[in-house]
Amino acid sequence: MSWLSGYQCRQKFVKKRTDGAQTDYQRIMTVHKGTGTSAGAVCYLGNKAESWAASIPHDVRFTTSNGETQLKYWIETSDTSSATIWIKFDSIGTTDTDFYIYYGKAADTTTTSGGDTFAFYDDFPGVALNTDKWDGDTASASVASSQVTLSSTSGSKRIYAKTAFGLNHAVRAYAQLACTVAGHSNEVGFRASDGADRCQFVKYISAGDFENFIAASRKDAGTVTNLSTGVTRDANWHIFNSMRVSSSSAKYQIGTAAAVEITTNIATADMPASFHAFHVTSGTSTVVCEWMAVRKYIEPEPTYESWGSEETCIPFRSIYPHILIR
Repeated sequence: MSWLSGYQCRQKFVKKRTDGAQTDYQRIMTVHKGTGTSAGAVCYLGNKAESWAASIPHDVRFTTSNGETQLKYWIETSDTSSATIWIKFDSIGTTDTDFYIYYGKAADTTTTSGGDTFAFYDDFPGVALNTDKWDGDTASASVASSQVTLSSTSGSKRIYAKTAFGLNHAVRAYAQLACTVAGHSNEVGFRASDGADRCQFVKYISAGDFENFIAASRKDAGTVTNLSTGVTRDANWHIFNSMRVSSSSAKYQIGTAAAVEITTNIATADMPASFHAFHVTSGTSTVVCEWMAVRKYIEPEPTYESWGSEETCIPFRSIYPHILIR
């Protein structure tokens, strides 16, 4: 069995999806620097990460079953003790499929990459919106401090990705939907760019009869189905998820709250990820986003089955100190 060069420790974990194999599928894992028992989507490194500098776990890598072919990954959040990491698994079978997490390499540098991990990703670097990725009312979008702000002082303003995605995909975005004037509304999710008005998104409506964030779905120019997410609307930052499950199911989740499901007026055609700021009267309607990603989403999702014990790579010299290597 090969070993990823330079890393002192690894743990094997098993994934599978009995309802059908998947390729290039993104799944989340929580990694803790300290001690504990790895299980499910949670891994403990036993304080053996050597390059977890400040809040970044630099010396964490993932490989296929051969122990050497690296998988793409993206660190969503991290601090001095834990990290939330998305991994792009090359192939998950209907039976047990082995993977490894490696750690324990001094002076390492992370290779985290949202662009390599997801089907679509933007974390808004630089000082201007990347128009190779985005279309629509791009003149109404500004970029600063790794955030995009979409503003409207008159009518509807929307930006949307140039790549559209069909069913079995999900948008995940860390965003702030800030509505302070009655009648304004802000949205994040999927929305068609061809005028058909098909959509699937979470929205904030600044009106007295909408106390919660609202999930919405519309097929073409038909009737829109609105459903309360059960999460009180506010102007705070949240992770918004919109999952295109099937032709009869759309799901929505805000942060760690329970997901809600709409089963009527489901859009089935391809749609791009989108932000929408709608202005009615005075003031400014704004949507601010730090990052947005589109990933595969198929129910049931692949599961974490089991974890093996920690393995350690013992340097050759410590075993055979008397042998001269020329």
